[in-house]
Amino acid sequence: MSRYMLIVASLGRYRLRTMQAVQRALGPELMIAAGTMPYDRSIRVLNSTDLPMQSVTNHYGPGGILWQGLPWRQAMGTETLVTDLNPRVLSNWVLLLARKALGRRTLLWGHAFPRSGKTAASDRVRGWMRSLADGIISYTRTQATELRALHGVPVYAAPNALYLRNEMGFADPSERDAVVYVGRIEPNKKVSLLVEGFALATARSPEMRLIVVGDGAELETLRQRATELPCADRVSFLGHVDDIETLRGIYARAFVSVSPGYVGLSITQSFAFGVPMLIARDENHSPEIEAAREGGNSAFFDSGEASALSEGLLEFWRSRNDWHAKGAQIAADCAREYSVEAMADGIVAAFVGR
Repeated sequence: MSRYMLIVASLGRYRLRTMQAVQRALGPELMIAAGTMPYDRSIRVLNSTDLPMQSVTNHYGPGGILWQGLPWRQAMGTETLVTDLNPRVLSNWVLLLARKALGRRTLLWGHAFPRSGKTAASDRVRGWMRSLADGIISYTRTQATELRALHGVPVYAAPNALYLRNEMGFADPSERDAVVYVGRIEPNKKVSLLVEGFALATARSPEMRLIVVGDGAELETLRQRATELPCADRVSFLGHVDDIETLRGIYARAFVSVSPGYVGLSITQSFAFGVPMLIARDENHSPEIEAAREGGNSAFFDSGEASALSEGLLEFWRSRNDWHAKGAQIAADCAREYSVEAMADGIVAAFVGR
């Protein structure tokens, strides 16, 4: 029987380095079980060929309700269990209640509050789930502080991260002329708004180019739309890219990255390479928005406004030399706060209770 166990709905491929670091730290005492079918089918996930883990079957119901076919004997018997802080996973409620009755330590890992905010009505259910746990692992230090004020259990911060510290850094090439988007190309990411805003910006500064990295439901529609614009020869769609050296080269051409919809992990990815980000102001951002420091590593534009996005791009273009001078510091700050090492340390600390 493993001393430690992690059970999650799925593990995105971006978690690979972090999970490897956690496994190195805890060794054979850790067992990982994860579903191979994510909530969002556009997310690429890890499986047992990528990482020593047990694949489990996910059974989805209406409204995103999930029941996992778990290795119940191991899940009930392990000394410390970490599982998703997600009220939609019904099997996790069973784990929480049964392990609490047995006096076994169970921690929850995930979004501290609903996407609509901590004042949302749905936080009542999430709050009940949090109250059943013996500890919580949050995605950000900000959320960890907020949770400590609400619950009398240990709270561990494991800031979401993609790269090792020694993989981060700012390249200093002679030319940076690209606007970059990296992420899923889905309606809620609003990549179409970026394409329209870029077209407006190049009407005044035709030297810049747009590089879109990612895949999703809107990719082909946006490819077609781009061919109809006067700046068609300045727009590139590269599809899905997760190789770090390829991404490093893409960001080395960028004077700014953009989050036209809600911010996710792309914010720390951009900062890892020293590239500032232009961010939509009024969106239900993921917790990683805490990394943004307006004027230090980012700027904001009015959500949903192509003209405002365009003006933001032009301002970054005009001041690109000033931002270039900040690149090394942006990368260094990210390496300190949002590295794989920092994230893995938080998860390991939660498991061992230190």
